[in-house]
Amino acid sequence: CDATHYATAADAQGDWVVQLNPKPESALPCDIHVQGDDGAVVSAKNVVWGDVFFCSGQSNMAYPMMLAYNFSQEVATLKDPQLKDFRFFMTSVARTSEPQWDLPNGSSACGAFTPDSSSAYDALPGDCNRWLTAEEALESGSGSADPFISKFSAVCFMTARDIAYMHTSSRPMGLIQSAVGGTAIEEWMSDEAIAATRFASSVPGQTSQLYNSMVAPWNRFAIRAALWYQGEANAQQDIAGVDKTAYYSDMLQSMIRDWRDRKRIGDFAFVAMQLPPGIAPGTPVVEQMATGKIQIRLAQAQILPHPGGRTDISGLAVGIDLGGTTIAGYNHPPNKNEMSRRLALQTLHTAYALQEPLWTGPILDSARMDADSNIVLSFVPSTSSSLRLADVRDCTLCCRSAAPFEISTNGGRTWARVSQEDTRISSNAVTL
Repeated sequence: CDATHYATAADAQGDWVVQLNPKPESALPCDIHVQGDDGAVVSAKNVVWGDVFFCSGQSNMAYPMMLAYNFSQEVATLKDPQLKDFRFFMTSVARTSEPQWDLPNGSSACGAFTPDSSSAYDALPGDCNRWLTAEEALESGSGSADPFISKFSAVCFMTARDIAYMHTSSRPMGLIQSAVGGTAIEEWMSDEAIAATRFASSVPGQTSQLYNSMVAPWNRFAIRAALWYQGEANAQQDIAGVDKTAYYSDMLQSMIRDWRDRKRIGDFAFVAMQLPPGIAPGTPVVEQMATGKIQIRLAQAQILPHPGGRTDISGLAVGIDLGGTTIAGYNHPPNKNEMSRRLALQTLHTAYALQEPLWTGPILDSARMDADSNIVLSFVPSTSSSLRLADVRDCTLCCRSAAPFEISTNGGRTWARVSQEDTRISSNAVTL
């Protein structure tokens, strides 16, 4: 560590900011000391330099490691020397009417897998609002026999771990979990971000309170990427006279812009998890439509870079095939392992600009009718070489075991499944 000194002056409210010089990644621990004209020295000890991921959303982001597939084996990977410089932070659950500049000493539970933050899967106050090393995360949590990592976000940890295995190796990684079950996107947006949307006058319920207490305190903290897994609550939301897809798309993109602007570090990567099926296998399409998830998926896709789009440096991990159920029902599929692998691939492309390995599934390029009245779906060649049907564990939609395509000729009122015999896959196109 160097011995650089920085000087600054506080404003009339006593607030001050110091911008540190850029530093290369380093696992060599440093101490940072802050001293005013009077008073005691305040020190941050054992500081390392690396990449930080801000992991936010609702219950599927708060979904703990202990409920993931192969929990014991997955947790054991944190003992890998390659991950020894991982750091973990769980933001305590709080709702405030005004933006906060700091986090309180942990006085409420964190993790918040359940909306009321009272679940046995949530970490206790003693583990909130403080950084833990990988070694500490493997130890029993405050007031609990379970290791801290067992209650940390499965998606957040396994995504960062897979990024390390595929690219960053032993680089220090800081993981911030700031997520609460059962919450709508409006709660994670500032008042200004909501006001900037076309639907500001139509917003229902609570707004901005989670942003104020669980996002705003991090506004000046530099990150490599934000990971976002949310949308189920908005899928259930019906606002008279408002198109759900347009509404959620506007809210999500305004939130991304606002989060980026407030950090003042440029457009950091933003990677979202597409909503999974959240239904039992065999659920009729009409009932699927009624869940609102299809509309949210369409809105999520609009954050991807495209001509005329509002958002870039962004990614969306496909989840439409990842079904299954847990003790919390179909809305909480257990295969967070595969979700994390896909999020890691998207993040490698979005945050690290890697072109390999392939980071995405097939992306639709065009749809047309051929001379025989067949529908021909063409996909972007770089995303669709060797198209084939494939299954994953707990596959519910878009599976090899069942014809994945359905068509509607009446605006979506009824749907017909196209049989596998009538589905032809060749090169980068599908003919129905």
